Amino acid sequence: GRMGCHINLDLMPSTTTQPLVRLFSESPSRFVVEVPVVHQAAFQRALDGIPHACVGQVTSNATMHIVAGGRVMINLPVNELVHAFHTQVL
Repeated sequence: GRMGCHINLDLMPSTTTQPLVRLFSESPSRFVVEVPVVHQAAFQRALDGIPHACVGQVTSNATMHIVAGGRVMINLPVNELVHAFHTQVL
């Protein structure tokens, strides 16, 4: 629980180079999957022929860090994100 992540949007298979589109678009059949490092090669072999990519990793520092085009897009503590998720937006 409350782990962080480091994501590089440039590694995502996409038809657009626009970072915000990559970050926020919702496409059918797009999934985020966590795979233990020891199973990563087997998982990637199972997806042979299907567009996929390893775009980041889980970290223990409890921060969501997302980069694109060499620029930091998001660098926020997970606790702050959880609070925002549970706070009513008016």
